[in-house]
Amino acid sequence: RQLQSAMRGFKLESFSEAGDVVFSYLDQHTTVQSVYNISHTHLVVSMVVITTTSLENVLHICEFEMYGDSLCPTGQYGRECEHKCNCLESDHCLVSTGRCTAECAAGYKGNDCNT
Repeated sequence: RQLQSAMRGFKLESFSEAGDVVFSYLDQHTTVQSVYNISHTHLVVSMVVITTTSLENVLHICEFEMYGDSLCPTGQYGRECEHKCNCLESDHCLVSTGRCTAECAAGYKGNDCNT
């Protein structure tokens, strides 16, 4: 059995904290891809499960990366939303860095509006 078919037809599911499926992806490529970029909707996810849909295939995953941000109230950022954004009129900022999506508030400047 060739390793090339090992990933064909895999299924990725994301679950909420309550255990409900909030996202499902089924690979329908006819050939195995070297990299799969799967875009997810902006939902809170507590668990991701990747399975093979064939009893004949063994699932081989060399690396799995998942990125996401915390859900912070407007004007806050950080892993625990512990920092205040210095954005103009409480504009949204990137949760990971605090960088403003528009302009800095009066009295602040720089890429992250920290000076």
